[in-house]
Amino acid sequence: MACVPLSPETAFVVVSKGGPFDVISASAKLILGRYIEDAWNHGKRVYKRRQTEENKFLPEILLFFWDGADGAAQCGWWFGDRIGGGQVWGFNPATTPQPPDSGWHCPVDGPVQDKLRCLPMPKVCRPQFSFVKQEDMTYNSCAGFQSRPVWKRPREDVLGATLPAAKKAECMGYREPQTFVMISTQGSEAPWDTQKLLGEYEQHGQNHGRRVFHKRRRPGTAFDEEPVYLYYWDERDGRDAAGWWLGSRIGGAERYGWAALDSFMPPTRFWRVPCTEATVRPDLWLVPTGHGEEVQMEDHERLAAVNAIVNTAEYEAFRALGVSQSVISDGSDPLPEALRVAIAELQEKTKVVEDAMNILMRHNQILRRAQSSCCQEIPLLEERLQVLLESVQKELSAATWKLEDLGGKESASQQVQAAG
Repeated sequence: MACVPLSPETAFVVVSKGGPFDVISASAKLILGRYIEDAWNHGKRVYKRRQTEENKFLPEILLFFWDGADGAAQCGWWFGDRIGGGQVWGFNPATTPQPPDSGWHCPVDGPVQDKLRCLPMPKVCRPQFSFVKQEDMTYNSCAGFQSRPVWKRPREDVLGATLPAAKKAECMGYREPQTFVMISTQGSEAPWDTQKLLGEYEQHGQNHGRRVFHKRRRPGTAFDEEPVYLYYWDERDGRDAAGWWLGSRIGGAERYGWAALDSFMPPTRFWRVPCTEATVRPDLWLVPTGHGEEVQMEDHERLAAVNAIVNTAEYEAFRALGVSQSVISDGSDPLPEALRVAIAELQEKTKVVEDAMNILMRHNQILRRAQSSCCQEIPLLEERLQVLLESVQKELSAATWKLEDLGGKESASQQVQAAG
């Protein structure tokens, strides 16, 4: 399976969403542009602004993360001319794995620039598949529906037909985890407030767009044993309340543990128990159960399998993005039927990318347990999927809003006709 670059190495683009009469600060204007991957600092990527004819006489600007080593006030994402010092133009207190979309202070001691956005630009390597010639129906506002020849990828390629037989079976056999097990490497020596959290967690509904899990009652325990829920809480109560929680009820005041990560499934590591603990507990693991990737594989084979899964997810997602953008980007009001098709395609591909993220996470666990050097490749794959998922979700929101807007216009038109 060949690999074809889709775009330059751009990772993020900083833009102003304001109109021609909106005013942004001089600091915000200075940091506009495209940023590419450059290095690492404090466990996260550093991005460097790409030089162009427009900014070649401006200072070099880096986008980097600084942890809480120098105090909580310094923790967050920064725009500056060098890492950890020098002149700075922007700051965001978010501790997200990647630079946040909004909430940037420019200058650093000034107010948030609401119009300033730091948007991910997917950097992908698209798998090259065989294509076949088919007839496709397109809609033209003047001529109506017309048939034209197009080249499409066979449907079986979506399921990994171009992979070797062993990889194809493995790829098609994956399932999203339904249960997790919380374990401690301390075993029976773990503290009491940890002991009550150990055990198996099964799926139990949803909260804030993510799955909720409930700890199964262990045989031989009292029926009045205090329940434990594993759930996600978003930023509606502030960034300090966002992440995955362990508590007696969803959103309740009694909380036992916390992982400050914005992942789509519960994280394997980085748990703080109790939740007020300043450091993460290295002995705690939350492991998905019952998956076929536990079979014996060579490390290079495992890495090849996850690369194939990521490539396939990227291709599927970009096809859905292309469908949606072709429907809503021509400036005229699209047909509601076409929008519904685009939305359904984006929703399906969101699930495809999320599944790929879960698969990658589970393979990474196995590689880490084996202390494999292949682990160094996994963070790059995780970043590709994270950027891809955010792009699909943004496009899905835009298409959904467009469909709702069309519905409102149709309703208003019907009311005018009824009044006439």
